[in-house]
Amino acid sequence: MVLINGRRVQVSSFANESDSFIDINAIPLAAVERIEVLMDGSSALYGADAVAGVVNFIMKRNYEGVELSGSYSQTTQDDDYGKTNLNAVVGFSYGESNTTLVFDYFDRDALMHEDRKRTRDATFWLDTAIDVDYSDYPDPWDCPEEDVVDTKYGQGCFYNYVQYRATIPDRESLGVYLFNDTRLSDNTAMFVELAYQHNESQSYDAPSSISGFSIPWDHPDMPQYYADINAEDGYPDDDLTTYTRFPDRRQKEAELDAYRAVLGFNGELSDWYWETAASYGYSENTIKAVGGYYHEDKVQAALRGELCADGSIDCSPDSGGLWYNPFNRGADADRAVIELMEERAPRKGESTMYAFDAKVSGDVWQLPAGMLSMAAGAEYRYEEIEDKPDQLAQDGKIINLGVTEAKADRYQWSAFAEFYVPVTDNFDAQLALRYDDYEDAGDDFNPKIGLRYLPFENLVLRASYGTSFRAPSLSQTGAGITEGEGYLPCDNEYEALCSDDSIDVGEVEYDRVFGGNPNLQPETADTYNLGLSWDVTKNLNVTLDYWSYDYEDLIDVDEDFILQAYLRGELDAKAPGELVEGEVGLEINSDGDLHKVQNSYINIGKQEVEGFDIGITYGLETDGWGDFELLVDATYLDNYKRWLTSDSEPEQLAGDWTYPEWIALSTLRWDYKQWRVSLTGDYTDSYNDGPYQYDDHPTVDSWLVWHSNVTYYIGDDYDVSLTVRNIANDAPPMATSPTAGVDFINHDTLGRYWTLAFSARF
Repeated sequence: MVLINGRRVQVSSFANESDSFIDINAIPLAAVERIEVLMDGSSALYGADAVAGVVNFIMKRNYEGVELSGSYSQTTQDDDYGKTNLNAVVGFSYGESNTTLVFDYFDRDALMHEDRKRTRDATFWLDTAIDVDYSDYPDPWDCPEEDVVDTKYGQGCFYNYVQYRATIPDRESLGVYLFNDTRLSDNTAMFVELAYQHNESQSYDAPSSISGFSIPWDHPDMPQYYADINAEDGYPDDDLTTYTRFPDRRQKEAELDAYRAVLGFNGELSDWYWETAASYGYSENTIKAVGGYYHEDKVQAALRGELCADGSIDCSPDSGGLWYNPFNRGADADRAVIELMEERAPRKGESTMYAFDAKVSGDVWQLPAGMLSMAAGAEYRYEEIEDKPDQLAQDGKIINLGVTEAKADRYQWSAFAEFYVPVTDNFDAQLALRYDDYEDAGDDFNPKIGLRYLPFENLVLRASYGTSFRAPSLSQTGAGITEGEGYLPCDNEYEALCSDDSIDVGEVEYDRVFGGNPNLQPETADTYNLGLSWDVTKNLNVTLDYWSYDYEDLIDVDEDFILQAYLRGELDAKAPGELVEGEVGLEINSDGDLHKVQNSYINIGKQEVEGFDIGITYGLETDGWGDFELLVDATYLDNYKRWLTSDSEPEQLAGDWTYPEWIALSTLRWDYKQWRVSLTGDYTDSYNDGPYQYDDHPTVDSWLVWHSNVTYYIGDDYDVSLTVRNIANDAPPMATSPTAGVDFINHDTLGRYWTLAFSARF
């Protein structure tokens, strides 16, 4: 769960297969004072849907003075992946009031796959061909030499599609944050929080495919090579069928405008603290195609010489109709014709949230071991999202860009109570209960109990148990359909989803359709935590925590589950066009190739996740040599079992694809006079390669990279620092499953990366 100052944030208006639907980019980071992380989940105070914990952004307030800061980052590679960040914080008091203003500017260049050797080539390449007389032929007259590949069926012109993609897209943002705190009386205050964030970014993908379009035999750019084949086979007037690409990469522009306003009051009444606030959040996302997306009717018209100069499609070759030349992957086509076929197709999404909350806290009565305290409160919230794509995209008229309109809303209210109970001088308990009622997902009670015991002054033992209830988000239930494309390796277990030709090529391209699922059920979880904190010596502290999460009806997205269900005979494939909207399944064409996977959020059977967190802190003060500190944080994933259905066999994901058993971060820091120097080791354990592994590459190797930082303090008000990440410029380990050869969840391809930063306070 993501919060700002303990309050919720509006969700993203677009469905996404991998995020939490809270757009962190909508938070001006320069305004963040600190980030609080609640690890044990199921918080009665913040929400029963905090299954795996809470990330609470505490924003700056009650600041006096001026602080200016900035940084510039760049790699040492042959690219221009630069980042610029400029911030200003201004705070002033007047009378009984204080206002804090924060300005944040961020600019980042794109890092493309083609900028790194590892990601420059796809793991598998796609073929491009023209169907002549029921046989596929490459573009032999002008195919780049590096793209010509020998196969058992002859030469093919293959296609390295990942070179057009962005590893990290470019982004520019401007954020403004204001917090005002005004004392109204001795025991009452009013606070106002206002925030605005504007982001602009780009996304890139391989050029759109031209699949299944017909080319007339008398096309003026028809290569003689094809005409001769048709004539020799006795079909000189047969049309040709395309399986090729447009020349330009696909590119989209995305803009986000996010607004947040909070008006609240707090104060003290006797020995009790109270607070109440009304919140409003609104975000508007706009995505538009700026290149590489084409109207399928215009494309077919241009292939037949029927595209008019004004973009209409009612001309003919004899009345000024324009032709598109698809041969040589469109490299020789008329640019004016390409621009006439393009469409912008803007997509606009809106997300709105209204909320009201009230809470009190204070001491209830004196117990023999201490004061019994409590906190209680209630919250009402209304949320709405709307996704409004261009009508052409809704009608499926734009190649590789299909979406549907969606709109959803709901209200929810909750109440909670939490008690701190001192049982003895060295033993206390936390008891909590929360009730949530969702308009569309029902209601639920969720308790939590936490225990803390100090057997010795230097040893703390802790334990907690709680239950959680998370209703599906509006994006998960109500967001519209988004279409794209995927690539499936045709080896090992997936051969049954490929034709013989695709098996020889090594990969098949298919359509991917993803959308919300209105039939989702809430997910529930039982959470367990056991831990200790031991001050071994004055300078050495060790923490050890065991955590366990048992989920039921977990909301998940798993495309491979659909493929595996088909391969196991548990799911029947359908012919192209037979899947209805919202149905989860796959289509296979008459050649035996995977044609489409239609996916959505689903409630899987259950999931068990457990592991350990280990922390070590050691400090050493010296005479004349400064102070040293060693910090070690490590996580061990002991068990990650998932049952996709209630009667299926469990999958063990710990140590499997993207789930390393060990991750660790260790920092040695030295403070000497005005200097602070640190060296950090960042370790990711090895794990099994993904389902598409090949060439006897069963594992992704472990990865250890080193980072360093040097900071110089000029008095109390100025500092300058240099940070170098990945000092040795180590490349990430090879992973054969992703098409670019890198697991970007656990690794990156930035290489050596430096940041120069400054800060000044007045």
